[in-house]
Amino acid sequence: MEDTLLVLNTLIYVNGVFENAEKQSIYNTIKYIDESIVGYSTDILSPEQWEDVKKTVLDNPDIYDNLTIRNVETKYEARSVTITDDKNNMYVIYQGTGDGYEWNDNGVGAHANVTGTVVQNEALDYFDRMVETYGEGKNIYVSGHSKGGNKAQYVGVLRGSEIEHVYSFDGQGFSRAFVNRYQDEIDIYADKITNICNEFDYINVLLNPIAGETRYVSSNTDLGDLVNDFLGSVLKQHSPITMFSYDEDGNLDGLGDETSQNEFLCALGDMFRYYERYMDEEDWEYLCHLIMHQLEGDTCYSLDSSHEYNFDFDDMPDGFIENLASLTAGYLNTVELDDNIIKLITDAFIKKLLGNNIFSNIFSTALVSLVQSGISTVAEVYNSRVRDFSDNCRQELLNLVKETEEEKWWDITKWEVWYKLEDILGGLGFPEDNNSLNEYYRKLIDINNESAESINKIFEEVKRIEGEYNDSLQSISDELNDLLVAFQEIENSIRV
Repeated sequence: MEDTLLVLNTLIYVNGVFENAEKQSIYNTIKYIDESIVGYSTDILSPEQWEDVKKTVLDNPDIYDNLTIRNVETKYEARSVTITDDKNNMYVIYQGTGDGYEWNDNGVGAHANVTGTVVQNEALDYFDRMVETYGEGKNIYVSGHSKGGNKAQYVGVLRGSEIEHVYSFDGQGFSRAFVNRYQDEIDIYADKITNICNEFDYINVLLNPIAGETRYVSSNTDLGDLVNDFLGSVLKQHSPITMFSYDEDGNLDGLGDETSQNEFLCALGDMFRYYERYMDEEDWEYLCHLIMHQLEGDTCYSLDSSHEYNFDFDDMPDGFIENLASLTAGYLNTVELDDNIIKLITDAFIKKLLGNNIFSNIFSTALVSLVQSGISTVAEVYNSRVRDFSDNCRQELLNLVKETEEEKWWDITKWEVWYKLEDILGGLGFPEDNNSLNEYYRKLIDINNESAESINKIFEEVKRIEGEYNDSLQSISDELNDLLVAFQEIENSIRV
């Protein structure tokens, strides 16, 4: 089944295959196809590979003549297709990312507060309609490649009770918000979801995986020159055709052999999740859209300013480059990677992400300083620190606010510009010892123009949350005491 689904996930990208083909078999569609209307992106297929796929279909009429196209819908230049066979099975298949709207949807899907995007929910609606129309009594399988694989997994989590299995190919993961929101459903239905990936694929490494099984298969294409042609090298690995093996006669021969994920791509995925965990929301959202912009180009952000998914690529958050450098250094100092992998991350991926400009130069300067210093990651040091929200701590911070407000203008040692430069060069990291905390806080207060009002607001919010937790814990304690009394009464009655 997996080999057949991979063929279908390749055909779904080809213009002319599914147009006006409802109620026809896949075999007849390919056998009588009008080549004058056939079209496909060279990122997906070469003319020779198109011939290979057609030959696979025509050489296996026992499979493909029994697959009947029931429905085809196209939106955002991406198809959703429903197919049935003579064995009481139904297949819902989603194409990968279509137009700029869907590329934006990819970015939005990573946001910290998003548990389902417009396109993901439309995929769910398509599934529901197809099940209602064609699914009665059927064994239902869902599949897709790239964003289509993400859609398939999304459906698998939210409609897992109706599905036999989900087969995703190179499908990306989900935001932490989605995982937290649907953790119970993921725990129940993850074993019904398989994500099959090219060993060199760069899309499946994005965000948080939820599939119960992830398998990597050998690519039939070499990785190429990542340093000098990063995008060109990784883009050619993302076509579903790269996951096929070939027999000795040069024919497609099913999925490639199982293997392990490429070390660089594995590190890249871990680093993305590290960013997601520790970046502030504004920086993380900007990074996600920046990645989509580099993968798809300007068409990704050509939407009208009034569009719901409009994103201002030029509106880089203050301190974004410095924060990216700090977190990259933090990640690199928490893992043991080969020097060549580190070079690929810094010289290939990051520089391509930022472009060959002043931003890239600032990043490189800051990163070198941070890595060479062996600085511990800000996040890890911060997470090991005891949070002090006592009245004494509040008063100390208020005193620091007052101190910054009363600074003499001519005292150049306390000009905030020096703190910002210190931050860029790695010297303003979270302190390793408690003795340096006040100086660190004073600098942050000065840079961010914090006020006494904002300090008080933070402490009051902490007290409010603490009160809620105290009430909740007291309620639990009371219930446990009641249970203890009940057990004691039972014990006493037994003894009597």
